[in-house]
Amino acid sequence: MDNAQMVLRSVLKRWYVVLLCALIGAGGLYFEKSSVAPSVAVQGDMLISRIVRVEPVPYAEFGGTAEEIDLTKGFTTWRTAYSLMEVWESDLEMEKVCAGWHRLGVMDRVKWFSRHLQFIKLGPGIYEFDLNLAETDAKDAGYVQEHKAQMLDGLEKVISKVSAPYIGEAYWTKMEDFDMVNLHEKATQGGLQKKYAVVGFVLGALAGIAILSVLSLRKGKQE
Repeated sequence: MDNAQMVLRSVLKRWYVVLLCALIGAGGLYFEKSSVAPSVAVQGDMLISRIVRVEPVPYAEFGGTAEEIDLTKGFTTWRTAYSLMEVWESDLEMEKVCAGWHRLGVMDRVKWFSRHLQFIKLGPGIYEFDLNLAETDAKDAGYVQEHKAQMLDGLEKVISKVSAPYIGEAYWTKMEDFDMVNLHEKATQGGLQKKYAVVGFVLGALAGIAILSVLSLRKGKQE
């Protein structure tokens, strides 16, 4: 009897070992994804934005010439990102905005804001704030949609704070909110857990077959 036949015979004879390993793999991966590190469905690209206006428009004089102050550079500093991080962590469940948020260090959290925020000057005293969450960003899209106004309010609050030294008595007013959402078919948490259970079942079965194959070959050599 050649090795292949010997291994196949051993696997068929001890099929219950393969089944047991498959069940352990399915149960382990299901538990890990549902309890230890639950997955968050990625549901497409999301863009939420707000257009705001500062009144009166801030100007600075240089050699007798007045020039409007462009505030966008002040919005893109790490200080702004850190301030927004503090506000959002206080008001929102950041784990639903960015899966794995609690595992990120402070600097990585600050860099997350720098990557996902954009500030555009549209006209005299008019600015647009954009938050872009790509399809590849693990997030709870439903939560983001439900709390988008709160997220933009927090951002406007921080912008008002960091720009205060440059605008004097001027103040910010909201002009318009906008969102663009490209969602795929909603993937439920339960559906994801079932998929991981199937993957765990297959991997466990393969592990069981591998174990029986090694034991069978060792036994054959000893004989």
